[in-house]
Amino acid sequence: MTKTVRERIEDLNRRAYALASRIAGSAMDSGCTDIRPTGPRQSKAWDMIAEAYGWNAISDNAEALKAAEELERDGTSYRIEYGSAGFQVVLVEEPKPEETIVKRRPEAPADDRCSTCHRDAHRPGMGGLRRPRPPLHATEGHAAGGRA
Repeated sequence: MTKTVRERIEDLNRRAYALASRIAGSAMDSGCTDIRPTGPRQSKAWDMIAEAYGWNAISDNAEALKAAEELERDGTSYRIEYGSAGFQVVLVEEPKPEETIVKRRPEAPADDRCSTCHRDAHRPGMGGLRRPRPPLHATEGHAAGGRA
């Protein structure tokens, strides 16, 4: 049994309010023009409200509605866009494996200092540990007027 568009919208709204009622209410009031929250429950509720708005946008366009329902059944990612021809269903392209960005920890230069942060926290065994601070009135080195 497939749901009607109205049933889908009501179900999404109900589930969003059950998940995070304050965020769902804010998203509903603003039409999802407010900043998307970053918490997992809050962002999921915001996404459900946005999806309900998408279904509402295409509910009058039989062709777009049919395309969206077919993509839903197939499990294909899509989004709703507004263009010169009105609201349209657009496929979301999945990133190719070679286009995936891999972040790596920068390699330590020869002088053991990180060129980005100018600290030697990237040396093996130094990750995140703080070195003890020197005393306020050092008697050696540059703090003592150059006497070594």
